[in-house]
Amino acid sequence: MEQFTTRAMAWVFLSGWLSAAPVVGQWIEIGPPGVTQISDVAVDPSSPGTIYVATETGVQKSSDSGASWSVLSPSLFTGVRVDPVTSSTLYAFSAEAISKSEDGGLSWQTVYTALAGMTISSLALDLQSAGRLYVGLLGPRQCVVADFCGPVGGGVLRSDDGGASWQQLQTNKAVYSLRVDPLTGSTVYAGVSLGLFEGMGVYKSVDSGVSWRRLPQNDIFSLAIDPSNPSTLYASTSFDGIVKSVDGGESWSASGLAGNTIASLAVDPSSSSTVYAGTGSGVFRSRDSGASWHPIGLGGSYVSGLAFDPSSPETAYALVQPGRLFRFTTAPICAADPTTVCLNGDRFRVGVEWRTADGRSGSGRALPVTSNTGSFWFFSPSNIELAVKIIDGTTVNGRFWVFVGALTAVEYEITVTDSLTGEIRAYFNPRGRLSSFADTTAFPSVGASGLTEATDAVAPLASTAYLGATEACAAGPENLCLAGSRFRVEVDWRTKDGRSGSGRAVPLTSDTGYFWFFGASNVELIVKVLDARGINGHYWVFYGALSNVAYTITVTDTETGILKTYENSQGNLASVADTEAF
Repeated sequence: MEQFTTRAMAWVFLSGWLSAAPVVGQWIEIGPPGVTQISDVAVDPSSPGTIYVATETGVQKSSDSGASWSVLSPSLFTGVRVDPVTSSTLYAFSAEAISKSEDGGLSWQTVYTALAGMTISSLALDLQSAGRLYVGLLGPRQCVVADFCGPVGGGVLRSDDGGASWQQLQTNKAVYSLRVDPLTGSTVYAGVSLGLFEGMGVYKSVDSGVSWRRLPQNDIFSLAIDPSNPSTLYASTSFDGIVKSVDGGESWSASGLAGNTIASLAVDPSSSSTVYAGTGSGVFRSRDSGASWHPIGLGGSYVSGLAFDPSSPETAYALVQPGRLFRFTTAPICAADPTTVCLNGDRFRVGVEWRTADGRSGSGRALPVTSNTGSFWFFSPSNIELAVKIIDGTTVNGRFWVFVGALTAVEYEITVTDSLTGEIRAYFNPRGRLSSFADTTAFPSVGASGLTEATDAVAPLASTAYLGATEACAAGPENLCLAGSRFRVEVDWRTKDGRSGSGRAVPLTSDTGYFWFFGASNVELIVKVLDARGINGHYWVFYGALSNVAYTITVTDTETGILKTYENSQGNLASVADTEAF
């Protein structure tokens, strides 16, 4: 650690675009050309890059991931499916009929025609039983009062022979959607209308549709099943965003994106903890089984369908209404390594380069902290020098925010790369400066870039007291024990609206830890205590703020009873080094 002054850091901003190479994770529109409406997309499970879409000009096929297209049928279809056992067998359906092709779409025959007044809403294939199909039906439309109409009755049909014959399984509910358990095949979920005044619900069958039971969660629309663990379900609702069940639908809990219109859901077949949501404002991704969500593209678009390529699971397709199809590579857009942390849904790549006065230099060694925060050490793994946090502030000002909390005055440059767009922000700290900083216009969700000016931080007030003998430090949920557990560190915070509380403590190394105030993934403050008695006879206290909330840091020397407090006023964001603390 070099000696320094505690003046505020003078930041220099550098920005630019990476354009020399294509960005991994970029969405690419793939057609098909000349269509204005695409209602469904399906992927051949045995042939990489082979996809089918249902359009107003009929079913179209691409064998090269959308580079070129051919029309297979002249008829208007609203949905298309590929037989999971024999991929040359296709099924396409409209509101009135289901057609089948056994030669890859060259010829078609009708295998079911809906009865008068009935409408075909959905078609699902059993991945475990060749030729087993389920069809969802909507009954005749009725109106209770003017402009308040809906289907009454409907049901589910099943065919065990590829559509040659059909069995009526359920008749008293209007069925909007069907999902079949990909592992057992005998478990089927039906999204149904509970009545014109009752909204939507889900029924479940565990005997291939012979009997049905209503599940407790109402107001469900889209439903996705984890292909590797089918007892895990994700569903979209009108008001609660996404809900999740880990027991096959017997109980549900909120899983984020409340307030969003969610039209489609899909679980990554190669990573069951990765879930995608198509919404009225683009595609969101969760890499932690729905605990947190991050936008990954197509912002402002209504994404009605999502599909993975089972034989190439890093490739996904998104259907944007009314008639646009996009391909997306889902491979990690940021790959963490010893000098890189990946933050905010792995969208942002962060690295640090440092230089000392005697000519030494190197790359900061990365230590991930939470999904939004990372830290770096330069000279010793126990000596954290820097923390970086990236917050999704797009609902506030349409941008992602970068926070930096410094525990060092070594010269360094932080480089943050938006892996989705290729845009870069570089933050340079000259030697001898120490500060925290927030760039609240760092990266746009989509569109133009912007920067803010750095402002000098106001040095927080420090005070010292003597308590006499005190108990040895014991780490707890609200305190850290640092520098050989000699020093106890606690934080109390206060907000402008009168809320207050104690920071929740998380140790990082023997000398460093952090506190969160409002959410475990949102680091607010990082604190370090170093034994520098060999330099100036004192222990040094450093802290770097990733928050401008008012707070008081209390550091207690449990051997001497000396207590020191550091006050940060509301709206201030600073790093502080007290090199004569104890």
